[in-house]
Amino acid sequence: MTKFDSKLLALEQVNYEARRREKEKAKELHLTCEDVVVLLDREQGAKEKAKSMYVNLFSFIPFKSKGIYRLKDKMAPEEYRTIVDYLSDDTKYQDTKIQKELLNTASKH
Repeated sequence: MTKFDSKLLALEQVNYEARRREKEKAKELHLTCEDVVVLLDREQGAKEKAKSMYVNLFSFIPFKSKGIYRLKDKMAPEEYRTIVDYLSDDTKYQDTKIQKELLNTASKH
């Protein structure tokens, strides 16, 4: 998960289905979704967005604060540095020149 956008879409789909079924059954279902569970949270704003929507977000692996560090010994040092840098500021990785440099570096490994 990155920014919670896809989870908002899923929540809206659940709400839509609940409303549709209410009309079909002519009774109230009182369906709510207050919790979302994900495996990996990239910690780029999803938790805050969920909180603002009154939804509790639970993740098994908070990647930025804990998960990436567990993988450090399994990666090439340059790969690890790039991922940590990307997680701290992804905007520079939108630059076409930097993307080409990364592709070039990755193709060498």
